Amino acid sequence: MNFEQSRILVTGGTSGVGRELVAQLVGLGCRVVTCGRDAYRCARLREEFPQVLVIDGDLGQPGVPSEIVRQAVDYLGGLDMVVNNAGIQFIEDYLSGDFREIAERSRRQIDVNVTAPLEFATASLPYLAKSEMPRLVFVTSGLAVFPKKSAPVYCATKSALRTFVMSLRYQLEDGGSPIKVIDAVLPLVDTPMTAGRGKESEKMSPVDVAATIITALQVPRPVVWIGKAKLLPWLTRLAPSIGRRALRNS
Repeated sequence: MNFEQSRILVTGGTSGVGRELVAQLVGLGCRVVTCGRDAYRCARLREEFPQVLVIDGDLGQPGVPSEIVRQAVDYLGGLDMVVNNAGIQFIEDYLSGDFREIAERSRRQIDVNVTAPLEFATASLPYLAKSEMPRLVFVTSGLAVFPKKSAPVYCATKSALRTFVMSLRYQLEDGGSPIKVIDAVLPLVDTPMTAGRGKESEKMSPVDVAATIITALQVPRPVVWIGKAKLLPWLTRLAPSIGRRALRNS
């Protein structure tokens, strides 16, 4: 099976890294399904890529990820790869913020950033197991390694997701499954979610991030450190205090 024949589901494909993934995968000849919760962005994506099935759906609602997988399989006739890219982030002030609003936003981040990828994985595994080139990708963040103070829940969700990915990989490897589970660890990326946050000059282009993830789909590795995130394993081993200081106020 050639990569160009792959049937791929990309979550959160209407903006940022997800949109670039859709564009580049279509350019390579892959068959793609994606999803988003913004109706306007979904409509724009359908216009630009009529060959892509774009599904409207709120990933924070139970059952929606499973339904998206079902529709993707019906449309593609199977599933070779899933890229769990969708994510949301809220900036929180636990000292002066409204605790009810913080609680609601926290729940929302956990639902979209953790619960939804777990449901996508559970729903897609039976189909991926039938593929000749099965890949299950989770887009995480360097903030799971060294968190920043302004987004405690977001950092916690990415840390939880990384732990799940590692444990799931162990299960599949020990069970003889051919499915490759990939943790794609991102640096600060220039997307709508990071607008007004961090230094613009230090942000990585979503075009380059998407290209790196696609390379990982073709030549899989358990963990793919992207851009400046490549420094994190070194900092963790040799200079963790520098890593904590560097990302604390990012």
